[in-house]
Amino acid sequence: MSIPVSSEQRPASDERDRRSSSSSSSSGGVQVVGMRPDTTLLETKKKQYKDLVAQISGLDTARGADKLRILEIQKEENEVLSGIPRRDNFSEGSEGKEAYTSELASWAEKKEVFDAGKANRDTLVATLYSHIDQLASDGFALNE
Repeated sequence: MSIPVSSEQRPASDERDRRSSSSSSSSGGVQVVGMRPDTTLLETKKKQYKDLVAQISGLDTARGADKLRILEIQKEENEVLSGIPRRDNFSEGSEGKEAYTSELASWAEKKEVFDAGKANRDTLVATLYSHIDQLASDGFALNE
């Protein structure tokens, strides 16, 4: 069952739809002459993209150097930890005990020096994460 609706009760969108369909069918469509699309947004996005690519290239170089340094520090850490003197490698008695104590003290000094340098690795890791975060935010900004 259909309820008749007068033109006064019809929504405005229906009225616009009827006018646009009738005007476009009678005129063959709307033609705009002399208008160029605004390309400033497109140009801005292209420039942002080029800047981001240049930044990534620069960061890749920096990140590569940071990653290499981190690997070197990890290698040093493995060497330091594997270099800890073992008691069973020294002879029994007081001479063995003195040699072991001396080696252990020497190793502890190396470990202290290494631990001080290890703080640099933590800084490098934080730097890498900040590079990654910056790239992610730049990528998201570019997509907006």
